Formats: sequence, C-alpha cells, structure tokens
Amino acid sequence: MTSTRARISKNRVGTGALVRPVEPCSTSSRRRFVQEKEMNLAIKAALLVLLAMLVACKKASNQPTVQQSASAKRYHLKGKVVSIDQQSKMANIDSEAIPDFMDAMTMPYNVKPESELDKLKPGDAITADVVVQDGKAWLENIAVAGAALHEKK
Repeated sequence: MTSTRARISKNRVGTGALVRPVEPCSTSSRRRFVQEKEMNLAIKAALLVLLAMLVACKKASNQPTVQQSASAKRYHLKGKVVSIDQQSKMANIDSEAIPDFMDAMTMPYNVKPESELDKLKPGDAITADVVVQDGKAWLENIAVAGAALHEKK
C-alpha cells in the first residue's frame, strides 16, 4: 500500500472508476490556510468599522447643530439709550449706522438676557451686538461705554 490516499469516483461516461490521488495536508499548508482566513477576517472587520464610521459621519452632518448662533448674523452697534420699557422688556436705542445692516436710526430692541435691562438708563452710551435670526433682532453683550449724568434737583 502507498502512503497517498486515493479517492474513487464514478466516471459518468463509462462504467469504470477513476482514481485521483489526494495529497495529505501538511502542517505548513494548514497554517497558511488559517493565516489567510484570519487575514480575510481582519480585512472584513476593518471594512465594517470603516463603513460604520462613514455612516456615523453622515448622520452627524445631517443633524441640526445645537447652537442657534450658527445661522444668526451679528452686527456691532454703537448708540445711546433713549428709553427703557420694562413691561415689554425692550430698550429704545438711538444708534449710529451699522455697516452692512442699516442706517443710523432710533428703534426699540429686545434685550437678551432680560436682566441686562437693569443696568441701562436713558442717556447711557452703549455698545452691543445686534443678533438677527429668523426675522427677529435683539441685543446681546451690552456694555455701557459712558454712563448718563443724572442730576438731582
């Protein structure tokens, strides 16, 4: 008997049997087979991770940002407080021209946060940011540049 195994299969054309020798698996070929399987598995895992990252990035770019100021426009205002309306939480400001926004004029502005109104008095010279978003405008970051002189009689 020889050391090689033989596989017998029926020949469909004839009635005889064909004998094909099959080589026994060596340790090195098994190791190579296992290494190729592990490499294929590692490549598939890396591709899966890459696909998951791509999907996550796509979802993150479609979600609206939490900061509302991303779509808001900001302009620097310099002006003088004409009056304060505590009931409507607004300040009437006589402002200089605001480049790329509007000419010099006196108009009422909402103030955010509303607590900023407490530090304003008629006659105060101020600087502030005019924030415009969704057709609404308000003042933020108000700084009193020159306090009004209030005379007591």
